[in-house]
Amino acid sequence: MIFHHDPKKSFAHAKHLFDHADFNEAAKSFQRSWNAQRSEKALSYLMLTHLLRSDYKAIARLMNEREFYGGFSWYTLFWCRFLTGDFYELDDILDTMLECDNYFVRAFALYEIIKRRKSREHRANADRYLHQTGLSYEMPIEEYRASLYTELIHERYDSALSAVRKLIIEFPRQPEAYLDLFEVMNRTGDKDLLKELIYDKAVQTHARNDYRLMYLISRAFYSAGDMENAKLALKTLTGLFRSNPVFYYNLGNIYFRQRNFGSAVEYYKKAIEFAPLFERAHFNLGTLYLKAGYLIDAERSLEEAVKLRKKPDNLNNLTACYISGKRLEDAYEFLQSLSNVDRGFRERSIELKNQIKQVLVLT
Repeated sequence: MIFHHDPKKSFAHAKHLFDHADFNEAAKSFQRSWNAQRSEKALSYLMLTHLLRSDYKAIARLMNEREFYGGFSWYTLFWCRFLTGDFYELDDILDTMLECDNYFVRAFALYEIIKRRKSREHRANADRYLHQTGLSYEMPIEEYRASLYTELIHERYDSALSAVRKLIIEFPRQPEAYLDLFEVMNRTGDKDLLKELIYDKAVQTHARNDYRLMYLISRAFYSAGDMENAKLALKTLTGLFRSNPVFYYNLGNIYFRQRNFGSAVEYYKKAIEFAPLFERAHFNLGTLYLKAGYLIDAERSLEEAVKLRKKPDNLNNLTACYISGKRLEDAYEFLQSLSNVDRGFRERSIELKNQIKQVLVLT
């Protein structure tokens, strides 16, 4: 006799398991619901559950089902692309998420768009974006998280801190709650509280099992000066996600800070290998070479950084590179050629050019 599963009952049972953070069993029930009724909702929560289990192989098997993607399918894909270093697709994913029915998914997408793009238009019209398709939740945690991200969007950080505390109390076994906690801590700028957070046993347990949290805690360790724990987390991540340039770049920063220049160069080059247009990696590599006295290598890297973006520190360090190599005429010509640069650097460049002219006249 063949027993058939009622997809609605499977989904309801999966929701119950999900609410109680039994993600392994929830995944099985969501899978049964998806197999029986290939719906957008079933796939959304199946993919989300795999994300919370850090089962990226299971997610990969569902990548070809985009015709059924809904809110949390796109949310899951966003985090997958972030971890694998496929940043080129993130903007498109966020724009799609902003059109989703689920209120939390829209709030998260809007917050990320404002943060990443510095979008004044999205900030000014935040309420319109948030309420364009009304409120829609499936799980209790979504309402809490939507409220929290709404506070972040409007830069009400004290309210966001209060909201995330409630989230942790209500859902202590949900990794998403700790993900949001890091986001709020980074926005409030409370370094003492953040330092306390990274050594919390519950936070560290979740970070060992959720690679998104592992990345966030690696950054917090770095900010707190705990280079060894930051390094340990990032090396775990590079072992799993071998093409993410940000992970290699951050390892380069750790070794640079520890004055292990050989390892720093290795990791900066690795970051550039996977992201040739990674301006900060070129800048840090060039700055390292400049400090170490390798002026030809420094010039090459800093010139690449300047080509990508005429930021004041790029321009300043390339000028310093020319001057360190006693190439005063090259330094003067470089400064003379600059236009449309930061006002502060423009004023500094006038002063530098005058000093260089005086030296050239005397020689």
